[in-house]
Amino acid sequence: MQPTHVLVIDDSKLITKLVTKALLTNKIKNHHFTPENIYIAHDGMQAFEILGKNKNISLVISDVMMPILNGEELIEILIDIGKIDSLELYFITTPNVATSMSPTSKEYSVGIIHKPFNDITFCEQVNILQLQYKTKVQKQTEIKLVHEKQKRHICTWIDSYFAQKGFILSTQILLPFVESEFKHYNTIDNDELYMMLSSILENYFAEIKSENIIDFGVLREIYNSWHKPDAYSSLDLENNFQDIITHAKEILEDTSTKEEIQYALIHPINHILSLAKKNIKHTIPLCYDDFFPYFFDLIELLSKLDANFQTKRVLALISHIDEIQNMKSKIFNYTDASKIVEVFPIFKENKKTLSLLQHHFKHFYNQIQNELVPYYVYEVNSTLWNQAKSTPVIANYLKEKLKNKMPNTHNALYYFKKIEKEEMKKFIKYDKVKIGILSNNRELLSIFKNKLTEHLPLLEISVHTNAAILQSSMSITQYNTLIIDLDFQDTVFNNGLQLFNYFQKKVPPTLEITNNKGIYFLASAKQVEVLHKKATKTDYNILLKPINEKNIYNKMFWES
Repeated sequence: MQPTHVLVIDDSKLITKLVTKALLTNKIKNHHFTPENIYIAHDGMQAFEILGKNKNISLVISDVMMPILNGEELIEILIDIGKIDSLELYFITTPNVATSMSPTSKEYSVGIIHKPFNDITFCEQVNILQLQYKTKVQKQTEIKLVHEKQKRHICTWIDSYFAQKGFILSTQILLPFVESEFKHYNTIDNDELYMMLSSILENYFAEIKSENIIDFGVLREIYNSWHKPDAYSSLDLENNFQDIITHAKEILEDTSTKEEIQYALIHPINHILSLAKKNIKHTIPLCYDDFFPYFFDLIELLSKLDANFQTKRVLALISHIDEIQNMKSKIFNYTDASKIVEVFPIFKENKKTLSLLQHHFKHFYNQIQNELVPYYVYEVNSTLWNQAKSTPVIANYLKEKLKNKMPNTHNALYYFKKIEKEEMKKFIKYDKVKIGILSNNRELLSIFKNKLTEHLPLLEISVHTNAAILQSSMSITQYNTLIIDLDFQDTVFNNGLQLFNYFQKKVPPTLEITNNKGIYFLASAKQVEVLHKKATKTDYNILLKPINEKNIYNKMFWES
């Protein structure tokens, strides 16, 4: 390793001697020091002169409080003359002084070494700061990559705006305004990006002295068409995955720590899978092999019933599943150690790292296989049927033809003779809807328990007149639907809403049922008015009293 040329700056000779001693222990990672390559200065001005004469200096360790020219003033000069980018800079000072240092000094330095120190603790602090700085730089690099995409988007949006309004755009005038908004390392969310877009456009018009007033309606429409195209644009998983692999190959070394590998490779992959998961509303799994092969048949059949049947959202989700399946294949390759070595030959002899990477890639593969794909299949199925049930022509036709059967993929396919009776057996498990009901009214409970299950025998309905027993039941039975009578009362709860609020806080399964829109309140018209006035954030359904099995069937299976 070539010796590092280092400049130590401090007005205390004791400190410069102590730092020199620490450096010569050669316990600082990525550097090798020799006495003849260590330069000493006792104030900022002297340091500036030494830097001017010795172009090989790449490392600077500087005190903050010094006479003539202090450490922060020296940094300002080095920034101005463009010298700072070629230096690895550390400050040495007390914790009290460190808190008052300028953001600029902190931004351009690797970090601050706190006094007092000895040769051992000095080296330990530098090594920790190096690792933290490397992580910081990696994070900043990732942010800047996102910034570049956002800058391109802004230019495209403004170009579209000008074309739509019939204006002439000067890119030469525009670009400096765009660049000036990104001179930082902060992440920019969607709302901030739109505000930035508006600000850049306002500055542009001010610069060219235009009297044009921004048409925010047009601008928002252009922004939304790019940034929120029904939230169903491509997930871009493969490109993002390849970018992560390419970036990791550039920055990882055979000496990279577990934390560095996780930050460069594992966390980013986990992040893109998490983003894909956020794109769906429900976390109910459906088997890919059971449902996916039939979706296009069902879409075709429903479209024949109504030519205006909306399929854009469903088709986009299906394309997402194809993307995720392709991503699964890519991930699967990396569950093989030989593939990891092929892409990252630096880890060939590092069995521990190979094992770590294999473990994580197997975890990603299982996550896609057991969660992401099944959740997306449910999302397609749910979206398809919500759309079908909200299309009057299709809904009326299927209500008549399916009679009291549940409106779902396999019942429809069986009616249209797309699957045989034997094939229906594998779908029976999906018809088993578990419903828990709480009410003091036994006659009402009888409608659910006896009359409704007479027509829909695969419904598993548990009726309860005791809140404690229902709570106990929910700990062992995974209900799809929870129906609570708002007239329910006992010695603890005055009404069903009070009980529901308690369950939300104290009975964990209630939250999952709520998230999956499985909460129903049995309520009178007057109680519905009270519910609406309370403006509860809970996503609930109403079964309006008085009820009968037909109303329950229509509400729960056609209107929800």
